[in-house]
Amino acid sequence: MTAHHRTAASRRPQLAGAVAAAVLALGLAACETPPSPPVADRYGIEVEIRTFQASVPVGARAELPADFVTEYRRRGRGAMLLTAPPTPEGERTARRLKRWLADQAIKADIVTGYRPEAVVQASFPAAVAAVPECGNWSDGDTYNPNRMKPLNFGCAYQRNIGLMLADPGDLQQADPMGRPRAPRQVDIVESYRRGEPTATTSPAEEGRPASDITE
Repeated sequence: MTAHHRTAASRRPQLAGAVAAAVLALGLAACETPPSPPVADRYGIEVEIRTFQASVPVGARAELPADFVTEYRRRGRGAMLLTAPPTPEGERTARRLKRWLADQAIKADIVTGYRPEAVVQASFPAAVAAVPECGNWSDGDTYNPNRMKPLNFGCAYQRNIGLMLADPGDLQQADPMGRPRAPRQVDIVESYRRGEPTATTSPAEEGRPASDITE
């Protein structure tokens, strides 16, 4: 056998190995799961701004419904707007309502405007979450050679997050964090320096069975 034939014969196993490796790589690539968009993109939580409104008849007792005030505390940002008819009684009702809101620690601004009803309207814009609708079972339990995620994957998670939000506006811009309570931190540091315990004492009720605790 000549040197040329020996060289060609020695290259055949290397070539066969390279071909086998290429075929194996193609097979593994075919088995890989195709990339799917993130759950937050597939089932995003949309934030809409809506106007919440409640009315008080002119001359009536200046109070707002409890659920309206609760919604303002949850998601209201800025002062509440009181729109009063341009009449003396309308303005007096608006001022009484503003004082009532001040007692509730709620700031309000009064404006006058012509309205078809003799009422003072309280309003504020707030964010509302539009959650995704789940329940798409069109893919069923069919054969899934590409191991794709089900159509409903992540939908319930996103929906529950949207429903649990106290203020959906936090998804756009969260309220700033309050200042830390420095006196408590100073007390802990001083107790540590004196060698005193720094742990918080739990209430006595927490160490008792729930069946033994009565109102």
